[in-house]
Amino acid sequence: MEKYSIQVYGYNFSSVLTTLTFGYDFYNFEYKIEVSKAGGAKFTMEAKNLKATPTNLKMYNRVVIYKGTVPKFVGYIEKLDVTLNEISIECIGLLGLFKKRLHSGTFNSTTAQAAFYSILTTLNAANDTEVEAGEVDVNLSIDELEFIRTQVFSAWDKLASQAEAEYQIRPALDVSGNLHFYLDFKYQLGSDKTDSVYLRYLSSQINSATIVDFQVEVDGGDIVNKVTGVTKNGAGSTLTSTQQDAASIVEFGQLEDTVSFSETLSQTDLDTETAAHVNQHKDEIYTPKIAIDLVKIDESNISLGDLVRVDLNNGFVVLSENNRVLRKTIKLSQNGNEEITVTIQPEGANLLPSSFFSSIVDIENRVRQLESTS
Repeated sequence: MEKYSIQVYGYNFSSVLTTLTFGYDFYNFEYKIEVSKAGGAKFTMEAKNLKATPTNLKMYNRVVIYKGTVPKFVGYIEKLDVTLNEISIECIGLLGLFKKRLHSGTFNSTTAQAAFYSILTTLNAANDTEVEAGEVDVNLSIDELEFIRTQVFSAWDKLASQAEAEYQIRPALDVSGNLHFYLDFKYQLGSDKTDSVYLRYLSSQINSATIVDFQVEVDGGDIVNKVTGVTKNGAGSTLTSTQQDAASIVEFGQLEDTVSFSETLSQTDLDTETAAHVNQHKDEIYTPKIAIDLVKIDESNISLGDLVRVDLNNGFVVLSENNRVLRKTIKLSQNGNEEITVTIQPEGANLLPSSFFSSIVDIENRVRQLESTS
């Protein structure tokens, strides 16, 4: 298996301060990447390790995690926990840095993608983040939008919410081997891998299973199905837009909220943004976490946002559908073996249907029964 290593840089990526190797310099290692979120990483070093210096482990030093020669994660050091013998290091994905950068500016008669990358250009001109424009396919018109000392992360999140799009910072090497950090802004990250990646458990064919464990989180705390969006236009007049989802109201009853979209300045944009907010919050959220059998599926075949095939049949229910990868977590055991868990979501949906939760419970019980008799 390819070795994991971590390159540590100063805050401006000017040079590599040190390179850490798993098993020699660090252990207790894991990292996660997420759609439109920063993600994170953590690892532990012995205090006596000669590379565990205040210079190398300085706050906001940049870290790039490699598997072999492939960059997998980029972030920065945010927290140290020091004991007599060990130092635990916690890192935040580089996207988190943009909660510490502010932007002011007005966008008139433009597009979401133009505004998205204009903010990045302005930031880099003031103090270079080393992040550059990446893949984009978003195409949404914007009438008028104003940011006043707004967190850049929040500004990007607003533009992504309006367009119902996603974003990430993706480390990658060019053909010459130079490292780049690309900011992607797309309707959907990843690619269609339904012909090659199967997350499968069939009670009649246990030997073919590619799933070793699973867990389901159910969250209805953010459900709203009737929303009044509020803002002011450039003249200071209050604008409102009320949007609702009839099917959700029938399902859960009327659940209301008022949301301030302060940077939005036109009625058209307010209508679009309020409707998008309803669409994103009208249902409960079901997020299955599936641990994958890495003997049968290579970790490198699953990227953030990928569309994969899920087939589950426990003898009571049958579930066969395409799902997208929203989060990917990698852990290394003490001997360096990988453990991968993915959080998934059905294609074209914000949630899994309520019936899926009981189906997963049935499947989990069935797996345990079969394991106990094997």
